[in-house]
Parts: sequence; C-alpha cells; structure tokens
Amino acid sequence: MGGRRGLSAESGIVGVVIVAIAGPASAEDRAGVGIPGGRCSRVGAVIDSRSAVTRGSEEDTVLGATCPLRRVSGCADTSARIAGKKVSSAGAGCAKPWSRSMSVRVKICGITRADDAFAAVEAGADAIGFIYYEPSPRNVPVRVAADIIRQLPPFIAKVGVFVNAAEEVVRRAVGECGIDTLQFHGDETPEFCRRFSPLKTYKAFRLENLESLSALSRYPTDAWLLDSFVAGKPGGTGAKFNWDLAIESKKHGRPIILAGGLTPENVADAVRRVWPFAVDVSSGVESSPGGKDHTKLRRVIAAAKAPSETVSG
Repeated sequence: MGGRRGLSAESGIVGVVIVAIAGPASAEDRAGVGIPGGRCSRVGAVIDSRSAVTRGSEEDTVLGATCPLRRVSGCADTSARIAGKKVSSAGAGCAKPWSRSMSVRVKICGITRADDAFAAVEAGADAIGFIYYEPSPRNVPVRVAADIIRQLPPFIAKVGVFVNAAEEVVRRAVGECGIDTLQFHGDETPEFCRRFSPLKTYKAFRLENLESLSALSRYPTDAWLLDSFVAGKPGGTGAKFNWDLAIESKKHGRPIILAGGLTPENVADAVRRVWPFAVDVSSGVESSPGGKDHTKLRRVIAAAKAPSETVSG
C-alpha cells in the first residue's frame, strides 16, 4: 500500500488516508492495516493509531466504487483489528442500507454523442451507459460507442445495456468498445448473467408490484436496477417508478440502482426517500431521444448528490 510495508498502529503514524490498495500484498502489509486473509480495507478510511477507522465507505466495486470492505456476495469474515480495536462489516444478505454519508452514484444512460458523455462526466457522473439494442431510439452503434469510450477518463464506469442479446453480441461489444460493466435489461437468465465474470453485471427489473420482488434473489449480480413496468417496453419510457417497491427491495441485500422517470425536479426526493446506491437517468435529461440537455445533466447530478453531501457535511 503506497510502497510502505508493515504499516500499523504501533508505527506511530497517525491519520493515514487509504487512497488505494493494490494486491496481493504481503502478509505483513495485510496485517498492518488489519486486513484478514488479504481483504481490502476501505478506500477513504483513516487509520488513526489512537482510534479505529474513523471514516470511509463500504461500497462494492459498482459504478466506479473501488476496494470494498463489505463484499456484497460471498462475504465471510470482514472483521479487522486496527489500533487494537475490532472493526466489523455486515456480511452478505444482511440487507444493511448504504451509509447516508456516502455520496449516491449517478449513471447517465442512453448516451449516443461524445459531447453528451463529456458533459455528463464534467458534471460529476460516475457511470455512462450505452444502449446496444436496435429498437431503442437511444441505440448506439458499436463503432460510435468505442470512439466515445476511448476518450473517457479513468474511474468512470462504462456500462453496456443489452436486451436479450446473444452472448457473442455482448462479447463483441466488450472487446471492441472496452465497456467494463454489463446491464441486462431483458429476460436473461441468472446463468447467462454469470457467463461474463469478472466483469461487473447489473440485472434490471421492471417491477409492477410486491410480487415482482420474488425474482430478485435469483440473480446474484453486483447490483439490481429497478425500473418502471410498462407493458411491451423493456425500459427508457420515462414512467415514474414506485419508490415504495425500491425501499422493499433493499431488504434483499444487494445494491439498488433506482431508475424510472427521474428528473432534476424529483431525483433529490427519490434519494431522500429510498437512499439507493445509485440512480440511473436517461429520458429525464434529454432534449430529444438520445440527445442530452447539458443544463439538465448538471442539475440532475447536483440534485442527486446533494442529500448525501448535506448529511456528510
């Protein structure tokens, strides 16, 4: 970690901020920051020789977040001992809500033009979504998406959105465009979603009622995207999602990405009501299908992040 070996409370170093941890580290390195079995400590955490970790987020590697203490699936013992104190994190299936001091991530989806992608990133977007579905008015050709993605800065998630696509279509987009996250928005099976490991995957669900929630647990993807149900439409309708269903979905223990009719006017209310891991916005910031209004982009991203910034401040 940062070229130092054996960093520990006994070293007398106070207030060290973890910026990044690359691995695998040595056993000495892992023990020095209280990482049992080589698990990562929290990026942004402060190691103080007089106290335990005082700050940091527990997010998984979703929408650009990195280095989890809490791995959402397959988590065993994530206890750590720092400065003589035990620090624990909830394991899989605990349905622990994301900390309200953690900034909500924002994904801008349906990007078809480079200037719109750059405007979204400049405004603070954490992820950019590209739709590979020809019937959609926001469909983007592979060569166009590849050109845009090549120009994006690091630490921005590049999400490919697919609707019942063949495996070879998905793999071609991954290989030619450099997308690092897959969002499946159709009738894909859990087995199909697992084929693309180690890429991150989201499964989208168009939820109509409480009974719709029963499908969630069948998909151990990195996150669940919740969208409005509109008969015959796989998504992108702009219809407002039932936020009560999103609140109920959080009990199932996966990061929730809230979509469906989000706009600059209502996204802050949605965040305060649901407190999702992330929000996904497309039609709510458009001047026309596939074309983004840059003023709306800035407003929706600022509004989505404002509630968490108020809490953390």
